[in-house]
Amino acid sequence: MPGTIAIEFNESAIKIAEGRRKGNTLDLVKLQIIPTPSGVIKDERLQGQNAADILKKYLTEQYFSASKSLFTRNVTAVVSPASAITRQLLLPLTADSSIASMVKYELKEFFPSSADEYIIRHKNLGEAPEAGGVKKMRIFAAALPRQIVEDYYYFCESLKLKPSAMSINCETAQKVFELCGTINGLELSKFNTVALLDIGFSCSHLHILKNCRTEMSNVIGLGEKHIIEAVAAGFDIPVDEAAAEFDKFGSLAVRRTDLDASEQQKHIDALNNIIRNNVDVLVEEARQILAYYTSRTIGYNIEHVFAYGDALSVNGLDAYVASGLNIQVTRVDHIGGIKVNGALERQRNMFKFVNVIGALISS
Repeated sequence: MPGTIAIEFNESAIKIAEGRRKGNTLDLVKLQIIPTPSGVIKDERLQGQNAADILKKYLTEQYFSASKSLFTRNVTAVVSPASAITRQLLLPLTADSSIASMVKYELKEFFPSSADEYIIRHKNLGEAPEAGGVKKMRIFAAALPRQIVEDYYYFCESLKLKPSAMSINCETAQKVFELCGTINGLELSKFNTVALLDIGFSCSHLHILKNCRTEMSNVIGLGEKHIIEAVAAGFDIPVDEAAAEFDKFGSLAVRRTDLDASEQQKHIDALNNIIRNNVDVLVEEARQILAYYTSRTIGYNIEHVFAYGDALSVNGLDAYVASGLNIQVTRVDHIGGIKVNGALERQRNMFKFVNVIGALISS
């Protein structure tokens, strides 16, 4: 079976994974993060043709010039824009051929512009209890701006790649959990309902999966970018300097404070207080989403949260989120059903690549 390249685009970094699906196993060949040139991508969108040309030249130099290392030219693109619309709909039970038009009609009120400017996908989650004597079905629907899809499709073609799909993160995350069987050794089959917390750069996403199928997906309008900007504002330093300090000193692990601290340690403590205050906002939004879900689906409890995304490199972030949600949180460090070579295993940063790995699985 041919392999696939998956590329996740955002304004901070471009993540690339190469791999091949073999039955219930994924062979990973390469994982790489390439910083995105400044100003080229904003809110997950390419900023015009000039930006696309700059990015094409940059990626060719940084990655694709070593074409002999590529065993495939098939590519799946991944984006996680805040402009994506996801909803669970309750519709009258009908033939599959009629669902698409019903979904488009139901989503109209959420579109800021014409529904024709969006590409809509849906999944039938099965029948729901009757309401007023009418049989119902539950549909999970996702809509992505058509312009975003077309921009990245033609961009991938310009790299002489063969675009096969465009995925959003709620789709790719589900694929990981369908295939893997275990996360960090935890058997997923013992969980009925779990939440996936994807702390991205421009925003974060909270997905709720029941029996490995997406029930709900919500955008949380706070990501790593906003935390770094708060650090920059707090210390009156440039954003790139704040990002470097975030990466180097960010920690929410419990630290003894009864010891005399150096000036540098006081600075680090102040930085981590800013990080903590912003994470508190994220946790509170996540808590409200989870409370809403459990209140409308009687008998369902969120049994576990799996967290991933670049911000999870902050020491102790997973434990801090767990204390705020009062639910056990596991950072995704090891994914069952995936074969990696020793070099990839030693990177110890699987939590940064969940979305592109899911795209490889779904391709």
